Amino acid sequence: MTDQLSSQGAQAPQVRRVLQALRANRTPGWQFAGHYLGLSFDQLAPDRGRVSMPLGSHCHNSQGRVALAAVAVLADVAMTAALRVRGGADSRMATVSTRLSFAQAANAHRLVAHAQRQFSPESLAMPLAITTFTIEAAGAVCCTGEATFAVLPNRRGTAPHPLPHDNSVADLVPLAPEELSGAESEVLARALRADGAPEGPYSFLERFWEMVPQSGEGWAECRIGRGLHVGNRVGDVQGGILLGLAAQTSAAVLPQGWTLADLSAQFLAASSGPSVCARAEARRVGRNVANIECRITDDAGHTTLTAQATLARMA
Repeated sequence: MTDQLSSQGAQAPQVRRVLQALRANRTPGWQFAGHYLGLSFDQLAPDRGRVSMPLGSHCHNSQGRVALAAVAVLADVAMTAALRVRGGADSRMATVSTRLSFAQAANAHRLVAHAQRQFSPESLAMPLAITTFTIEAAGAVCCTGEATFAVLPNRRGTAPHPLPHDNSVADLVPLAPEELSGAESEVLARALRADGAPEGPYSFLERFWEMVPQSGEGWAECRIGRGLHVGNRVGDVQGGILLGLAAQTSAAVLPQGWTLADLSAQFLAASSGPSVCARAEARRVGRNVANIECRITDDAGHTTLTAQATLARMA
């Protein structure tokens, strides 16, 4: 009976895309989230890169706009693209800190991110690089920011990044449920739960990534499970997913009528255990601007990320 339900559920459009992304993810060296979102490396050159993402229901929130987590993953991937030609396809780019500023995206078929390496400080024990980026929808900027990355050697022997130029996962034949490995079956189970959940204030993507914060007076909290669906190429929670979790949780602290204006984050350590939890609290709420602090911890209580968010009242 369970196998029958899995086979029937696999025909749902969003679940089908998950199974297509799982097939793409069998090419080693990258991450499931990038394949699911359909991120394409349109241009790579020394010190610059262009990465795009098709828009559609697979990356929307419940209001039909691009989900914060999807924008955060695109931003994180695009900024590392500016370092790939010099760093190489097998090097690891670990996010040290970042700042993102947001505006509402215009109606468009794709988001296009342009990133550029600004400089690399000299005489440091660990090589660092600073990159900036803008994300455009139909030619209008909807997100901009900068980040500092540590460029690390491939000590874990991960396969080279495939850097897909045309990541059209919708054209792939989806994996059948009986073809899935244990980790892939867990991803399918999450997708089926997300697709079968009652309609509410969150979209399929937000339910699939479990970015459904609980909130109270001046606070919000959200816990997501670790796994292949949110992992990076070395098995840690992907940096853009962590940014999206901090953004979504911070935005949930205040009621409708407020929107996330910017987010600054510091990445402190990789997480361990089966889940990570974001806790955001209001530090000051003014008439039109509010300041939120967010902390993401793992199950051992270690802090993975700290963030400071600015929320602005909508006109």
